[in-house]
Amino acid sequence: MKKLIIGIATIVVLTGGYAGAKVYASQIAEKKIEKAVTKASKYAQINYENVSVNLLNQGVHISDVVVAPVNSKEKFYINEIIVHNFDKKSDIPILVDISLNGIKLDLKKLGNDLKEINELGYKDQLSLNFAIKFNYDDQQKKLNLEKLTVGADEVGDIAISFQLGNFNLDSKPLIAAIMNPQLALHSAKITYHDDSLTERLFKVAAKEDNMSVEDFKKRRIEKIQQQIDKEDDPFTKSALQEVIVFINNPKSFSISATPEKPLPLGNIMMINEPKDAVKLLNIKIKS
Repeated sequence: MKKLIIGIATIVVLTGGYAGAKVYASQIAEKKIEKAVTKASKYAQINYENVSVNLLNQGVHISDVVVAPVNSKEKFYINEIIVHNFDKKSDIPILVDISLNGIKLDLKKLGNDLKEINELGYKDQLSLNFAIKFNYDDQQKKLNLEKLTVGADEVGDIAISFQLGNFNLDSKPLIAAIMNPQLALHSAKITYHDDSLTERLFKVAAKEDNMSVEDFKKRRIEKIQQQIDKEDDPFTKSALQEVIVFINNPKSFSISATPEKPLPLGNIMMINEPKDAVKLLNIKIKS
């Protein structure tokens, strides 16, 4: 009985300590957020409902955010901003990991494009999402973009990642670092993750052709297969095969470049033939 009481008391103390630490951390985070909001006030008025901190991963969650740019009648509503990590010491951050979830897009403001969007089953509003995560190694002069993702719920998202060498973040102006011909590509990848958009497009296209979605897919696959049978280039044949895989099961589609050794931007710009680019950059397509 005594051990049970001690056990319960320990749990209560730990739970209370965790709750207290979370409240304290959230208060500290909110003060920092307020300071950042004040700095940004000359560009936009920013309001939010709540700030909380996840003690396990140190992520700062800012909920129900409203951004009103200066000299604009527009307001942007964001369900949640999560700051997973952020370098506050450098003038130009060398470590960033931020997500914006639930950015409200009012479809009624799209004007002439609204009809086509409605046909896809999207009515009044879309919920957009954005995430960026990167780090910079000053000693190796390497920029690593782990992800830059833009998408929407029930649509899909596009994710970009790459590694660049010979990237000097101290260049002034910064555009000089990007235009440096010795900037070297280590790897790059772009991926589309589908969240029902492809099937919606198939449904609309099939309706226009007065056929079922299954028959529409079958006809498209037959045409692609005819192209494959006529094609001599192995890369093109493989790419078309991956398109067929995606049509049958539209989950994701990616294009990657992984050269055998880092390739300077100047060398890439001098490539004229697509087949040379495929070989030199070691381009792969996967569904």
